[in-house]
Amino acid sequence: MGRRTLLLLASILVAAAGTALIWLYVQNADERAQQAWQERVTVWRATAPIEAGVSADQLAGLVEQVRIPRADAPPDAVTQLSRLAGHSASTTVAAKAILQETQFATIGSASGVKAGTQGVSVEVQDPHRVAGLLHPGSRVAVYFLDKATSGKGAGITVLMPEVTVLAIGNTTTVKNAKGLPAQIGTQAGVPATDVVLEVRDQAKATELMLASSVGELWFTVLGDGTKVPPDARTGMNDLPRTS
Repeated sequence: MGRRTLLLLASILVAAAGTALIWLYVQNADERAQQAWQERVTVWRATAPIEAGVSADQLAGLVEQVRIPRADAPPDAVTQLSRLAGHSASTTVAAKAILQETQFATIGSASGVKAGTQGVSVEVQDPHRVAGLLHPGSRVAVYFLDKATSGKGAGITVLMPEVTVLAIGNTTTVKNAKGLPAQIGTQAGVPATDVVLEVRDQAKATELMLASSVGELWFTVLGDGTKVPPDARTGMNDLPRTS
């Protein structure tokens, strides 16, 4: 048997093996596809249009449970209505559409402030509040300049090493179910120098109020991972001396 004959036989065997592998892959893919269509999941579907703003408590009569092939179910399909508790539709859901969790947003509280926290308003001038960088949702450190103490006793103390900005003037982090700024109270005409901070500790809330009345507050905007040592203080004696 010549060399050419051996090479020809080898080529035929390789081609046959490749064809067999392709056939096995197609068969397995077909089986997987059939399994995806045969396996069914229970999801919730709209029986009538659901308008934006409709809360989960108002969905009775507007939705029904249906079983559909898993391949037809969106990744975030609602399988349990209990997962929508405290949420409302953030967009209009068409009739016969499968409910998706991303179509619902958390309903804001009546006050616009998270449970267990307080919104404390302080007046901070532009240079002190890093104007241009500060925005609702910023993480800031709050420094206190004691103006009542003069001379060598004067200094700056870290009052709060990290706190979140809730609002600046008319702009707020509080959102309604549609993802738009919530209009809570009368926001028109609020000076841009008024900054509302989210405070969790009662003592810190009173410290902020007292500090803003007897001295000056300064903010620094924190970068990702930035930590400020709490209660750090810099006094006149810590400044470098010039000859």
